[in-house]
Amino acid sequence: YSPRGICIFRSIIDAGLPDSTVMSTKEPEREKRRKRFQGFTKNGNNKKFFILGTGSNTLFTKDFEGIIIKYTADNIQITNDTDGTYCLADSGMLWDDLVKISINNNIIGFENLAKIPSSVGAADVQNIGAYGREQKDFFSYLEAVNLITGEKKKFTKQDCCFEYRSSIFKNIKNNYLVVKVCYFFPKKNSYCINYPDLQKELNNKYLDLNTIYNTISDIRQNKLPDIKEYPNAGSFFKNPIISYDSFELLKKEYSDIKFFDTGNAVKIPAAWLIEKCGWKNKQDSPVCVYEKHALIIVNKNNASGQDIYNFSQEIINSVKQKFNIELEPEVIIL
Repeated sequence: YSPRGICIFRSIIDAGLPDSTVMSTKEPEREKRRKRFQGFTKNGNNKKFFILGTGSNTLFTKDFEGIIIKYTADNIQITNDTDGTYCLADSGMLWDDLVKISINNNIIGFENLAKIPSSVGAADVQNIGAYGREQKDFFSYLEAVNLITGEKKKFTKQDCCFEYRSSIFKNIKNNYLVVKVCYFFPKKNSYCINYPDLQKELNNKYLDLNTIYNTISDIRQNKLPDIKEYPNAGSFFKNPIISYDSFELLKKEYSDIKFFDTGNAVKIPAAWLIEKCGWKNKQDSPVCVYEKHALIIVNKNNASGQDIYNFSQEIINSVKQKFNIELEPEVIIL
């Protein structure tokens, strides 16, 4: 399905939105653009809008009756001080470009988040994570613009209310366009390699940033389907987090249960739950789970967005019935 309209902005100036770096000579044109853009977003015209990152984590179940906004500025500024390094990146930068830039500058922190298909702005909205790291671990602040009022606002980590694969911006009613994100990496930092799969792959390898990045890239490539062959949105569901008491009950019945202790609860791989419900063996429909990774739903034969959504609901119901655990989609569904 296709949106009714797309606005692509390569800078805040393109959108006619406020920016401290804009020279006063730009003011008349900027004001004209701001008024034109706000005409799109106010209720008098299109009733709603949606801010799109790379689109890799969005499922359209029908035509979107509104404006889709894509911000494409992709510059970065790196500053060192006595305590560490600041990276201030435009939200339109591809996430993996930020990761590679950090590695090239010998900055420890984001190497675990290799090859995640996202923009920097969407990474904050989603609070992406992998192999024991989340983007919020090094988040300092972000700058966003209210698309209705044109007001520019700075959000701290506390303001963003980051949770597992979520933030205050992950809401279709969100009015803020993230334009810049700042990360801080302390000098005294260390690698995060506590995930069993990662430890196994890194065994007997010389540890440095490139080794970790390349190893995780290889793991992802081996586990994830080629999007050109099997269209997919990556991990469709969040890994559910349950209490220790609930986990002990499950462990009595399923001695082979996979889990990760978060320190105050237990994270269960959604892929394990889905596989236990038998979905990996059902490969004969236009929509199915990927044969190498049950957390990924693939579109094998031009299924519609609604077909994919219906299939995901069947999985949710089966997991709920078998384990009394409610799976929650990680994908944004429109």
